[in-house]
Amino acid sequence: MPNDLIDAGLAALAFARQATLSIIDALPEDKILHQPFPEANHAMWILGHLACTDEFFMNKIDGRAFNKFEAWQGKFFMNSKPTANAADYPTLAEVKETLANNRESLISCFKNMDEAKLR
Repeated sequence: MPNDLIDAGLAALAFARQATLSIIDALPEDKILHQPFPEANHAMWILGHLACTDEFFMNKIDGRAFNKFEAWQGKFFMNSKPTANAADYPTLAEVKETLANNRESLISCFKNMDEAKLR
């Protein structure tokens, strides 16, 4: 059943993710952990946070099991403190892959929701 609100929301999710990725793709990889001031969120933290947030919402909305969230929440979720130490994080490739997979799954989750659950 078509739902204009869901379609608009999915378009907004796609636009926002593309905008985020275009900024990240323009950032030299050696700057991914740059913090302009102490405790500032760097690009790696932001990407990991977005990946965790998508997974968190899937769990709350659809009861989906966590994949990376439990291992990553201390690094990327609420109350975590970003560091400039690369050893504190998964690789950028792993974070980007998880980010893409989680967003694809979240979009699928929304597309498969019935009208009653949307209310």
